[in-house]
Amino acid sequence: MKCCSKRKAEPPLLAREWQSCKLGHIVCRSEKHKLAVFIVSDDTLQGYVDGDTFRPIGGGAGTYTLKPVDAKRALWIDEAGRVQDRWDGHLLDAAIDAAKWLKCRALDISANQLNESIAQLSRETTVSELTVDLCTSTRDRLWQLKRALPFNILQTWPHRNWCKIHVVDCCSDDGSLEWMRENCRAAIDVGLLKIYQVRCKDYFPYWHASVAKNCAANVASGEILVNVDSDNIVGPDFCVDVAERFKTGVEKGCNMILHFETVDGTCGRIACFRKDFYEIAGYDEEAHPMGAQDVDLLKRLEVLPNRDYQHVDLPSSQAIPNTQKEKVQVCDPSIGLNWKEMNDENYLLFWDRRQRQPDLRNQHKERIGVCLEDANPQDEPVLPAS
Repeated sequence: MKCCSKRKAEPPLLAREWQSCKLGHIVCRSEKHKLAVFIVSDDTLQGYVDGDTFRPIGGGAGTYTLKPVDAKRALWIDEAGRVQDRWDGHLLDAAIDAAKWLKCRALDISANQLNESIAQLSRETTVSELTVDLCTSTRDRLWQLKRALPFNILQTWPHRNWCKIHVVDCCSDDGSLEWMRENCRAAIDVGLLKIYQVRCKDYFPYWHASVAKNCAANVASGEILVNVDSDNIVGPDFCVDVAERFKTGVEKGCNMILHFETVDGTCGRIACFRKDFYEIAGYDEEAHPMGAQDVDLLKRLEVLPNRDYQHVDLPSSQAIPNTQKEKVQVCDPSIGLNWKEMNDENYLLFWDRRQRQPDLRNQHKERIGVCLEDANPQDEPVLPAS
């Protein structure tokens, strides 16, 4: 599926820092009428750019020819016309802009992680016995998504072989999909980020948190699901911490349930085995669109046999604050309730249902969530994860 109209490519200004799919965080510096390419973390020379030709040093790799996409994105093509590397400046710039925005709003924990997060690009890829999927759903929250998602991508980059980020756009009108396609393309290219959209707005005319979170879980395939709201910044090596805790649980003979609630806005950061999520049929969709759904999910997971619940305080995590008005601004206005009223009524409703049926929900539905379609750009072959 073509995701956006083609625009004329402008030659990229190569003398800058880049995110290379193969090399990691690199910088091109002028050196005697050509550009020298260095790894930023240890300043090791990787090759030279002369005009529109890149000559890697050593290894007999041959030369690659530049194919500009736009001013901040370049493809390198071999003699057979195959894409050998992609250089991207959009994501780095988005992370830098996000850090400035966070700093101005005193969200210093995340803002101060910028250099550490960018450094993740040059780390070797890691391995894990368990696969982890970070699941995000969003609607008209670009102002938060553009400040959280770049950090989450950078912080997860070295774990991309076993950790994926899934983002479901639930009929946003604020350009969220277009922004992700342009600014997060590097993560899409290596298979770290996967984006989806609701197939038709008729399926999802208004925001409903439980339905949206079930949608994000539906597209995930990892053994462990972690709900990460679009305003959450996970912190460096978050997925490693998740995988290690679950591995310890397996070694003890139990299934973990983790609640990474540290500050306001992180109540929904819940991790569980995918099979457990579907054993209880996910979030309860028969309720008001906001309020109490995260606590209800936890309570229903906890009653499953041989489960180990842990509340985890993760100081490196942070969330971009919302007002209660912002929480419900894209909900059905005919409900006529504010966030607190929805939350209070849902709390009592969920409590009553758990007295009668402790775990399973949505039993009359053929499926949880709504129909989605792949929203990832498809105009170029995807590089395999290294």
